[in-house]
Amino acid sequence: MVDMVNMADDAGDPEATEAYHLPDERWDCAACGTAWPCEVTRTDLVRDLGGTPAAIDKVMRGYLLDALTVRPDLPSRDLADRHLGWIGAADSS
Repeated sequence: MVDMVNMADDAGDPEATEAYHLPDERWDCAACGTAWPCEVTRTDLVRDLGGTPAAIDKVMRGYLLDALTVRPDLPSRDLADRHLGWIGAADSS
């Protein structure tokens, strides 16, 4: 899996006070509180994986499997849309 901590905009900055844009225990973004993957995470993935939809898809499928385990209360279709539905638009960013 991609090291999301090192992909954060403020990674390595000792002055950074914001939390990294990682999923929390509810599978929301720990930094901005929106559904994870948030816009910052999506932008970072596109940048760090060269905008390659296949590479992004592979990474996000791993996170989807984690989310399905952590959040069995959420419909699997909703989690799949959240994790994978945006990837087709990544190549136009």
